[in-house]
Amino acid sequence: MRGRVMLLTGAAIGYVLGARAGRGRYEQIKEHADVLWNDPRVQDKVGQAHELAVETATSAGQAVVDAAKDKAPEIRATLGDVADTARNAVSSVMPGQRDDASGTSETARTDPPYGGTTWPGPGPTGP
Repeated sequence: MRGRVMLLTGAAIGYVLGARAGRGRYEQIKEHADVLWNDPRVQDKVGQAHELAVETATSAGQAVVDAAKDKAPEIRATLGDVADTARNAVSSVMPGQRDDASGTSETARTDPPYGGTTWPGPGPTGP
């Protein structure tokens, strides 16, 4: 957001200066800006800012990785508990639908769900 504001501000200033002063003044301002940008002191500060940005991004990224690694066992345990709860809930509502640990069943898609008498649509084998 800040970058957009700066861009729009720069464009507005450039437009106003260009409209009032004409092409000659624009060229003079542009040349002065180029000299300023290419000044070794400015480029030194640009390099320092770049290095700081890289260091900050690297350390922030590492902090995120470390936090994720620290939380992974807790999340794994929570998801395992949720999966067990869901498995138990499905088994209590639809007995016989999970015959083994892989989750497959010989009765899957052969009997209508929830004790119904017919399948809606084309049937258990497809269209």
